[in-house]
Amino acid sequence: MGVYGSKPAAKLDKEVRAVLAAGIYQLLYCEGIPDRAAVNESAELIKQYGKASAAGYVNAVMRSMIRSGKSFELPEDKVKAISVKYSCSESIVSMLLKSYPEEKAVSLLEDSLTSRGTVFRVNTAKTDTETLRKELENIGISASPPALLPWLWNCLVSDGLSGNSLSGTELYKQGMFHIQGISSQLCCMALDPRENETIADVCAAPGGKSFTIAEMMNGTGTVYSGELHEKRTGLIRSGAERLGLKNIRTYTHNAAEYDETFPKADRVLCDVPCSGIGVMGSKPEIKYKDISDLSKLYSTQAAILDTSSRYVRSGGVLVYSTCTVDPAENDDIVRDFLGKHSDFYAEPFLKEYGEPFGGAMTTIFPCDLGSDGFFICRMRRK
Repeated sequence: MGVYGSKPAAKLDKEVRAVLAAGIYQLLYCEGIPDRAAVNESAELIKQYGKASAAGYVNAVMRSMIRSGKSFELPEDKVKAISVKYSCSESIVSMLLKSYPEEKAVSLLEDSLTSRGTVFRVNTAKTDTETLRKELENIGISASPPALLPWLWNCLVSDGLSGNSLSGTELYKQGMFHIQGISSQLCCMALDPRENETIADVCAAPGGKSFTIAEMMNGTGTVYSGELHEKRTGLIRSGAERLGLKNIRTYTHNAAEYDETFPKADRVLCDVPCSGIGVMGSKPEIKYKDISDLSKLYSTQAAILDTSSRYVRSGGVLVYSTCTVDPAENDDIVRDFLGKHSDFYAEPFLKEYGEPFGGAMTTIFPCDLGSDGFFICRMRRK
């Protein structure tokens, strides 16, 4: 373990390496865990793995690191150094550095180590932003519009609270709001639903986008909200019932397979399954993925986009989105689709709000808007 241990990491038992990696991660990045607790729990954990003789070694390595001010040497290779510093797989780091300026790439990794306030959408079918803000204040919850996006109406951010804390309030149970990230709300704005339209959200669970779309339509029209498994469709249905949104119709179907009975829609949203690299902060397990071969995922994304396009009426809108910043899942999928579908063209959106908007495709980084990493592309059928 470098300067802190007497043995090279490669010669340690895998259980010892794993426990030390988890313990050192806690020392470096988990501000809510006291150093003493991290050391003691790591020593106890290695005993549970049947390696009681290594408990003293684990204890000594972690205490030595604490005494040194938690400093550590980084590898000379840039990819390896960034991978170690931000505790992220080399394959993800390589993709980011290849695709974006280093400053932008590193900003995403830095964000993955910080906590962001819980973001939620005001249910305009039941209340308004200022009323809800005051009601939350009355029960000791401070919430305010996102600092970098004062124009993102009906959106509130509550620092220091988890989504579970908010979902335990009576206001949540009464359907006054639903949890939904900023980027996800911007995706709905890019779709730009209008009253009395027919909308399809083909990969909808747990339902946040469908709920916002239904609210933007003021309870008119129909939002067809679909998902692959009935259990997840049930999540959407129960959420819509809690929010009192009667213009949502749920269905269970594979979004990659065409359903000839499905009605033509004015607007179709396909927020496809993806690597999730834009949301590593809330799903840290993603940081350790090897994304060197995502060919199966690419083909699924392309199939869903192709199938979704068949539901768009003449003159209608098609939005493709992901919660990743990997160009192979975003720009490349869209360009390939447009190259094969001459009846669609890319269309700029939200240009009145300036960068990073104004084009037909945008990749959003946390440093841009204080949101998750995200990709949005808007297209229109001729």
